[in-house]
Amino acid sequence: MRSNALVAAVLGLAVVAFVPPPRGDAGRGKAVYDRFCTQCHGANGDGAGEVAQFANPKPRDFRQGLFKFRSTPFGSLPTDADLDRTVRDGLYGTAMPPFYALAPAERADVIAYVQTFSARWRNEKPGTPITIAPEPAATTESVERGRGLFEKTCGSCHGDGSGNGPLAKSLVDAWGNADPPADLRKGRTKTEVTGSDIYLRIVTGLNGTPMPGFANALSPEQTWDIVHYVESLGPWKESTVHLRPPSMSDSVVGNAGNAGNAGNTPAATVTIEMVADASGYKFVPNSVTIHAGETVRFVNKIGGPHNVTFWPDSIPAGTQQKLQRGMQNPTGPLTSPLLTNTGDATTVSFDGVTPGTYKFYCMPHQAFGMKGQIIVQ
Repeated sequence: MRSNALVAAVLGLAVVAFVPPPRGDAGRGKAVYDRFCTQCHGANGDGAGEVAQFANPKPRDFRQGLFKFRSTPFGSLPTDADLDRTVRDGLYGTAMPPFYALAPAERADVIAYVQTFSARWRNEKPGTPITIAPEPAATTESVERGRGLFEKTCGSCHGDGSGNGPLAKSLVDAWGNADPPADLRKGRTKTEVTGSDIYLRIVTGLNGTPMPGFANALSPEQTWDIVHYVESLGPWKESTVHLRPPSMSDSVVGNAGNAGNAGNTPAATVTIEMVADASGYKFVPNSVTIHAGETVRFVNKIGGPHNVTFWPDSIPAGTQQKLQRGMQNPTGPLTSPLLTNTGDATTVSFDGVTPGTYKFYCMPHQAFGMKGQIIVQ
């Protein structure tokens, strides 16, 4: 009897040891969602927040339970880990910023709340993650095989890799929004940075978009050949180093990682504070005048997270790349890091830019009127 009891106790402990970690709490998650997500995704999860009219691509409508970026088969729900990656890392080149500053428990809570918007989460389980086959050598022969497969399988939409295929202009997503193919020559897309990321996108597809999954159409070897060809189109290998999401220390002035300034943080000539308090959400001052060559330092004074994103259509022609190079550790086109802690700061150098008015906003708080301008003389 004692041995049976011991076995039962051991088995009991084993069961406890392998119980998956608890999911987030949707009740707590609502508070996180209300603070960080409603301005884009809307209070009802319908993708119709106040920022939505300015965003391209549009914020996700959660009510259908369709999620692009997953490790699970086409048509299936993502895992919580898939959603956590999207929340943590954001979506490069879109209005979705990285929220790596949120604690893992906070991300789990907001994910649980997002899952309340669609009945799919109550009626279905996430798909089983697809196993990424070991990568073979990226030889010239592999790239050439990938070229042929890409032209046959992907060319009607992606064309030569720039997104200029014959079907490209006619593509729309599940909500009727224009959904052009990605330009694969840029060295990364919204979530793809490594070869394994590209592999997953090929085999899983993007739910809610015209991009199907090719898990049943391509062998693992063929998939890797296409990956190697895609990597040959742009600086994908370099992007795994230079375009990774920055750590929190990267966003603080004094760190040695200033893109476009040879690793040296420029001396700031003007400081703009980022404020969210009882009086509202604002940049202080919200309009400054500087000379070309000067630098503006943005500091999270209170109520973060904050960031700085410039409106592309407000920038004088031919200046976008120069401004991008002058931004400290950008996380997307004309988009600064997310500054979460009081005192976090980032700089923007206006060295070599064209005189004019440069309008900007705080992505998390744009719906609350947090915007400003820099007049360069």
